[in-house]
Amino acid sequence: MRNIEEFKDIHKDERCVIIGTGPSLLDTNFDLIKGEILFGCNSVFNGYEEFGISCRYYGVGDGLTLSRSHVRGLLDLDTILFISEDAYNYCFDNPKKLAWRKQKYPIVDKRDMMDFEDVSKLKLPYNSVVLDHLKGNPSMHVGSFSKDLSEGHGLGGTVVFDICLHIAYHMGFSEVYLIGVDCDYSPPFHFDGSPPDRFINGKMFDSTLPFFAYSQAKEAFESDGREIVNCTPNGKLEIFKRKSLEEVFGTWQMNLPLEL
Repeated sequence: MRNIEEFKDIHKDERCVIIGTGPSLLDTNFDLIKGEILFGCNSVFNGYEEFGISCRYYGVGDGLTLSRSHVRGLLDLDTILFISEDAYNYCFDNPKKLAWRKQKYPIVDKRDMMDFEDVSKLKLPYNSVVLDHLKGNPSMHVGSFSKDLSEGHGLGGTVVFDICLHIAYHMGFSEVYLIGVDCDYSPPFHFDGSPPDRFINGKMFDSTLPFFAYSQAKEAFESDGREIVNCTPNGKLEIFKRKSLEEVFGTWQMNLPLEL
């Protein structure tokens, strides 16, 4: 595994795009961001061929999501993979194995049962970084944004907050643009038709948590003169300033002369 400190401020004052998995991705013009530094997460790679992209960085915060995705090649991507300690324990290094997974993650269908049994065969790619959670009382760290990843990261109920925004801050990005971050926890949940990521006791998690967490990320970035902008068309995330992709990434095209 690689150490998180390798990535400290390596993109200082640059910009990046974080790609969620909301259905709005199907209405997104990816041609505008093909030259940008892209962060993917969870099942975004399922749209690589359709969208004509690949992501330099990738985040997964949930073990069940990681185990579901590996069969389609997630662990074979040419990317730097950031995963939470939960996902690491679930897929690679928990001695209790099947019993622990059954207790922590309810079995939703037969596919999940297969994942529980087969996940011990997975191998962590070399270009991977495991992020620890903030230690201490868990209730104090829910929704907390950590500016120092050596101490761990807070939990916000969404991989965009837990992994991607924390990593973007750690790398020094001054401008972060979000697409596919719909924050609409009703069907269809994802652009590729995949089921919701999080269940607690067989029910969807508290969908108010990500909104609180995003407000903490906004405060952390802006306190350092940085900015998070939501370029997701539609959706329910109104915490960040909104701009269209055309406003941010299309200006240079509109200023080109008609004939070169």
